[in-house]
Amino acid sequence: MFPIYELCQKYGKPITFHAGLSWQPNAICEFARPVHFEPVAATFPKLRISLAHMGFPWIAETCALLAKYPNMYADTAAMYFDSAYEFYKYMFTKAIDATWLDRGIRHQVMFGTNYPRWHGKRAIHALEMLGLREETVELIKGRNALEFLGEEEATWLS
Repeated sequence: MFPIYELCQKYGKPITFHAGLSWQPNAICEFARPVHFEPVAATFPKLRISLAHMGFPWIAETCALLAKYPNMYADTAAMYFDSAYEFYKYMFTKAIDATWLDRGIRHQVMFGTNYPRWHGKRAIHALEMLGLREETVELIKGRNALEFLGEEEATWLS
């Protein structure tokens, strides 16, 4: 895969990896642990990499990687079951402290839904109810995705 990573870095194309739990019975979750993507981030420092689903259930591991590698991002897709608010509250106040999200990695988390399985309106409402700074919520809801996709200049490349 490294030749593909080289090409993506050369041409400014981002990559998203499925990270964390898979619902497929024959898919081994260990292979999708966030830490296994660290060699790619370290070897290709200008390659924009996103870990889907915040690497759930390894949220803290994902956050540590985001804090270490400014070229890594994560999305919130498929991060709730029946109650978006209760699940987001758990993930972003219990699994990790809200300070991680609001002060540390706010430029690297992107809103996601996995629609049509999960509904975006519920997830947006849940995100807005976490008590994060307004700027953090706006970054997560869209500005970070524009940066990840290369539509806005990535501040970490400067």
